Amino acid sequence: MTSSLTIKNESPYRKYTRNPREDLYPGDPPYGEPLTIIDRDGCILYENHDGGLLNAIIMGDDVEFLERYFTIAPWAVPSIPAPSDKDELLEYDDYFQLAAWRGALDVLKMLLTHATKDMDPTQPIRFRPRQYEILHEAAKWGNIEVVQFLLNNQPLYADIHEQDYDGLTPILSAADVYSRGDIYSSSWEEVGLPKHEAMMNLLLDWGACASDVFNAKWNEKRTIDTVLHMAVEWAGPKLIKRLIDSGADIHAKVTKDSWTLGFFDLGVDDVSDVNALCVACLHGNPRAVRTLIDCRGDEVDAVDMICSRDSHGDIPLHWATRHRLRDGVAYVSAPVLEKTIQALTEVIEILLEIDPSIINTQDNDGNTPLHYVATGAGGEGKLYSPIIKILCNEGANAGIRNKKGETPLHNFLSNRSHEHPFDTDAMATLLAHGAKVTDADEKGDTPLHIVVMDLRQLDAVSFLLQRGANPATRNSNFETCFHAAALGGVFRIKSLDRSATEKTNVQEKMLSKLVEVGGPALMDLPNAEGKSARQICQERRKHWKDQEDRSWLDRNGWGRGHAPWNRTIKL
Repeated sequence: MTSSLTIKNESPYRKYTRNPREDLYPGDPPYGEPLTIIDRDGCILYENHDGGLLNAIIMGDDVEFLERYFTIAPWAVPSIPAPSDKDELLEYDDYFQLAAWRGALDVLKMLLTHATKDMDPTQPIRFRPRQYEILHEAAKWGNIEVVQFLLNNQPLYADIHEQDYDGLTPILSAADVYSRGDIYSSSWEEVGLPKHEAMMNLLLDWGACASDVFNAKWNEKRTIDTVLHMAVEWAGPKLIKRLIDSGADIHAKVTKDSWTLGFFDLGVDDVSDVNALCVACLHGNPRAVRTLIDCRGDEVDAVDMICSRDSHGDIPLHWATRHRLRDGVAYVSAPVLEKTIQALTEVIEILLEIDPSIINTQDNDGNTPLHYVATGAGGEGKLYSPIIKILCNEGANAGIRNKKGETPLHNFLSNRSHEHPFDTDAMATLLAHGAKVTDADEKGDTPLHIVVMDLRQLDAVSFLLQRGANPATRNSNFETCFHAAALGGVFRIKSLDRSATEKTNVQEKMLSKLVEVGGPALMDLPNAEGKSARQICQERRKHWKDQEDRSWLDRNGWGRGHAPWNRTIKL
């Protein structure tokens, strides 16, 4: 058994004890003699082709080893970019940026000392040609000691008001926490949140501007973010109040890219008139939501604030119900998921306490908050189902249609992006609050038409059939649900791993369930193009078989442009 002492004392460079030349394949280009260095335990370490050992030394803030490395390879000492308006492209990792990112303060000091020894000691050191600044990098990742060092050495290494290549000031970089997914870490509340709030407070102590804005490089009149918009995604009440007291405009509005937000239903359209309250709701931060409402000012009514609309006609409640786990449920622990849903529930309750009548507000597309939460809930199993129940219990009408004629049940059954089966309890809740199994959208599709397209969802189909869904109902293209099932797929993340036979078996089970209720004659009913479900089914299965055959050929070297069995072709 390996002792804890052995693990503690094991070299962090153990993976570099193998000579990379031993891993060359026949035909690989020649590899010169690698740089070697003796580890503290006497083992020989080898540098690899991409500088992995040097990267490890820098990330470990190992000044002693870095000095030895540079003594052996003085050519490896990184240079400072010359002042220029032109971009500088590096063929290797930028070690200054790496040190700032990892919080390797001692290594960063050493790198700066080596790189500037022949320079004018008063010349400001900037990295704009490499599209970053070290203060911004360190602030972004919450490395307080590095930031403190750089601030103490203004203006030599940094300027607290300076914009980086992208147009961000250090406090904007520090506020941009959510994009890295840290908030979904199990240690976020104990470690991440205090660290990033301390960073923001440090910058404010040094005079950073709480009202800084981030404008689009291609359009300086378009404001994408403010410090407050970024901070309310994750920060607590004390920091948010300090930002507001320091000049952040609580009612400032920005323009967001719909794809960045995850609002894919809007296509390429931007969303403007977005206030900080909308952003706090989207990210499920109830403490920020309550703080913003409390700090709105005497001249603004709370009801008016929560009823303010963006350019798409959405109010903050719409934004709350558009909440998505950006990194995917599969990568987030169960306790964090539970806290996320609890926080989102609290946001919704805060808004509805102020004005319950907003529950069925429709936006420019006719969608209510229930439409949006149903869209996300359908692909997440039971995760978002409590939110559906809360909205319905508060008066949400599941029978309201959007401009496409869809009820929330249509939206719920349209999400095929995950492996989870649809939650029939949530479906029952929607049916109990206004949705009907016979509701048809503008194309004439009923919920049954939609759900059978995902051949895995046999339980959901059985549920609808038991509640009166009619398999014989035709849409505007004269298609029954049999046609939809015949054209359906086995939607899942690893669907290509299923063989044609497996897909056929899944489809056969779905069609058998429909025949059991609707009768076999519906298999031969023609659609507007004159095709029956049986014909479409045969074409679909042939497609699966052809697809499988092509995949086999590609894997075994028989695909287009490949010679069979041989790695190299000699002409």
